[in-house]
Amino acid sequence: MNEQAIGELAFVTIWGAVCAFPLSLFLLWLYRRAVLRSMNARSLSPSTRIPTAPPSSHATHLHPPSLELVTIANTSPATKATTASYEQATRRPWQAAAVYAAAGLLFALVMVLAEFTANNFEFYLVRSLTLFWSAAWPVVLTVNLVAAATHRIQAVTTGAYFAIYFLLGAIGIAKSPNLTLGQVILFWSLENLPPTLLVLAFLSRRIRAVGTLVYTLMVVALTGAIVALRFFGANEAQLRTVLDITTMIGLGGTGTFFSIIVVGFSLFAVLGWLLAVWIRRGYESKKMSDQSISLDSIWLLFAIYHGIDLAFEGSAWFLSSLVAFLVYKVVVLSGFRLVHRYWNGAPSNTRLLLLRVFALGKRSERMFDAVTKHWRYIGSVQLIAGPDLATTPVKPHEFLGFLSGKLARLFINGKAELNQRIVEMDVSADFDGRFRINDFFCRDDTWEMVLSRLVRESDVILMDLRGFSLARQGCIRELNELINVVPVQRVVLMVDETTNLSFLERTIRQSWSAMLPTSPNATGPSRVIRLFQINSGYAPPALPPISELCASAVLSPDITPNETTAILVGISGSLRDHRFFVEEEIFRIGTAADNDLNIKDDVYVSGNHAYLRYKEGALSIVDQHSKNGTFVNDNRLRDAPLIVKAGDKIRLGKSIIEVVWVKREYEKVTEGKRA
Repeated sequence: MNEQAIGELAFVTIWGAVCAFPLSLFLLWLYRRAVLRSMNARSLSPSTRIPTAPPSSHATHLHPPSLELVTIANTSPATKATTASYEQATRRPWQAAAVYAAAGLLFALVMVLAEFTANNFEFYLVRSLTLFWSAAWPVVLTVNLVAAATHRIQAVTTGAYFAIYFLLGAIGIAKSPNLTLGQVILFWSLENLPPTLLVLAFLSRRIRAVGTLVYTLMVVALTGAIVALRFFGANEAQLRTVLDITTMIGLGGTGTFFSIIVVGFSLFAVLGWLLAVWIRRGYESKKMSDQSISLDSIWLLFAIYHGIDLAFEGSAWFLSSLVAFLVYKVVVLSGFRLVHRYWNGAPSNTRLLLLRVFALGKRSERMFDAVTKHWRYIGSVQLIAGPDLATTPVKPHEFLGFLSGKLARLFINGKAELNQRIVEMDVSADFDGRFRINDFFCRDDTWEMVLSRLVRESDVILMDLRGFSLARQGCIRELNELINVVPVQRVVLMVDETTNLSFLERTIRQSWSAMLPTSPNATGPSRVIRLFQINSGYAPPALPPISELCASAVLSPDITPNETTAILVGISGSLRDHRFFVEEEIFRIGTAADNDLNIKDDVYVSGNHAYLRYKEGALSIVDQHSKNGTFVNDNRLRDAPLIVKAGDKIRLGKSIIEVVWVKREYEKVTEGKRA
């Protein structure tokens, strides 16, 4: 590799980042504007709003149990969760960070061996350790991204790294009189500062969601511009032909030069788009996670940067940086296979629903990052997309869909689309043990329908009520829905000094007194709603709310929404790990979009395959003359309905669902307990 090629590689790497940063900001601004415009639009289905009963319609004949509101200060000792969930949420990020750190240290070792060999360095222990530790700097960036949830922890990890580096530098200065502290600092700065600045720019909250994809597009497109200039500049005959063509249309020499750049840039931009599509497919197939995409970008950038330096010793040495990156990837994948064995297989999914005041803006983003960094190691996160987090959890396929004009397909316009989105909800962990974020894009008249469904699909609910006041009518409706549908033991409300606490308490008590008779809170002992108090003047806490949420998710199995007549769980096929609540007298199953349980992409399932019916305390299933039949416990159904009970397994095509609860059995159990 000659010096010209090295310079071109450096140009593409640096200017790709310089161009990608403002372009990412601009595209995210367009994306957010498009999302908000679609959110404010109404759906094509006029009947999607959930009718609400007058506040007094049930209060005359319903005597709900007493309610106590308890405020938990962030400064008080954290709740001690007795289950493994809290320990998993706190330990697994650091265990994952250890895997990445081990891979990064081997990356540094390969780079140092290449540098020693390429430059014919003599081996000195202190110098070797200093070079190794300098090359290991991306480990700090990785650990901070994966596990360090607060600025204090990030400062500790960064300070520990530099303490070791300067200790090695001090030993080197003591052994070599010609070495100075300035040289030690300059060496690290030249080796790590330029790529670090690029990494910090692209890991900023403002563009983190799409920065990697945009940077990929820019690097490939700029490479095309360089290739085009080289191609035509190396052949005088081809260059004259181009000049003749451009002269005919009046471009001249300067115009020809820029035309070659534009053509090369455009042609390779198509290749960059295909590469971005490949990344999207890898993400959709769970071969990549959002975090692994960011981390791979960090290590590949440092590999290229160090490879440019080695290339001055010969073009083959540049390949050593790619070998180091390959070693990093192999160790990461192998390491997580071992970690999953230590975790006893794939983690179970405890679903968190995040509700909040949309007007919080950046405060929502900070809390979202603090909570999800830990929670995603024990469960998925569900949320209704809003203006505050419109650009935070952007997934590759969502962003590319926006760029290709298909953003409208993400929005829910009616019950059939909601059922489909629930079935498609990603509930399994990625290879790195993290669960994904499921964001639901709603129209102005469909969000209440989506909310009602999501609260039933979640194990625990965190509602961020900072900034809550009379003007937040959407939050008032959400509080009403929570009290009517969810056991309040599963709800944690987050407040601070900007919350109108007196109005909040009044709103909750009004909703409590007017709750529906079908509410799981309508009968039984007194209930407690917890208000988690934080100080907005400090960075959002991570572990205290995680502890509260883990404790809230651990409840007795007899707490179940009263209007639910049965609960099903998918155990194989496309329905695996999905839960379904039977709340209608007739619960239809099939591939048709209007089914309550829509099974997608299964050629062995009919459009209207079967239905469940709950009547007089019994749940039965009926096959609707499907082509391939319906099986209960491996026995094919005939024309007559068959009563099913908890533990029965229903097979339709490639999917098997298990009946885990039926209302009649629940009532017998709870009546016995109360007696």
